[in-house]
Amino acid sequence: MKKCPNCGATASDDLRYCNVCGAELTDASANGSSESWYYVDNGQSKGPYDVAAFTQLISAGTVTPDTYIWTQGMSEWTPMRNTSFYSNNSSNSGSSQIVLDTDKGSASTDASQVWFYAINGHSFGPYSESVMGDLIAKGELNADSLVWKEGFADWLRLADTQLAGYLPRSQAGAAMGNTASAISQNVAMNFSPLSQRSVALYVILSIVTCGIFSLFWYYQLTEDVNTLCRQKGLKEGPTPIVALLLLMFTCGIYSPLYFWTIGGRLYQASDRKQSDSSTVLAILGAFTSVAAMMIAQSQLNELIGDGRQNNTAFH
Repeated sequence: MKKCPNCGATASDDLRYCNVCGAELTDASANGSSESWYYVDNGQSKGPYDVAAFTQLISAGTVTPDTYIWTQGMSEWTPMRNTSFYSNNSSNSGSSQIVLDTDKGSASTDASQVWFYAINGHSFGPYSESVMGDLIAKGELNADSLVWKEGFADWLRLADTQLAGYLPRSQAGAAMGNTASAISQNVAMNFSPLSQRSVALYVILSIVTCGIFSLFWYYQLTEDVNTLCRQKGLKEGPTPIVALLLLMFTCGIYSPLYFWTIGGRLYQASDRKQSDSSTVLAILGAFTSVAAMMIAQSQLNELIGDGRQNNTAFH
């Protein structure tokens, strides 16, 4: 019986062309070998293939050095690199190029330089860096492809590894743009600009509105101090809404505690360069919150001014 080197179908000896795919048939005995080889693909065995047909599968990259293969006489399925087929063909000048082109030297490359990639939940590899570069050039891998090699804690986007250097300029630019965009969004979220506020104007508005404006001031002061703490990597206080609700529901009893914590956060945000006004603010907050807000706002304005002079995010 003959075997089609293209599709693997068997045919009678008198046929010259495969009646399945039309490819020219070869006689295994004519090639000097009657071996029949099988390989595993996604958990299913494929074959049998004679040596010539199997070599073509290797050439096409269908069978890699780590593909499990089997032939008569083998006790179990074994990765091709550990079989006689691999060693015989690697030592044979006529077919060594096929095997080495498939593996691109990964058998002799350090394990940290052997790459794998994943598509639709299936991993492929190992491949050397040069092979990965070829796959990128062919468009089979792109910036968002998941890749892994020894030393990685998890699968990474190709654009976030050293393989990014193989990406076409358009993809590399897009990947860098996405990274820059993400950084910009993060900066925008964590480093909202702070503005100095006029203490005198806010006091006048609070008096003119019979204290109504002081509620807005209270809200704004809470928001600005929280933003400053976020920029400094310090623990934030309650949100402005929560702080207002606590102030109103406790009929002002919460005020001393609120201003005591505001003073402590401002002291920490100044890297302990300003005086700690926590106690003073707490006492003033118990009797007149406007006076406490005047001191807190003045300290906050000073920190914002220092930030502008030092070219930090407070501008």
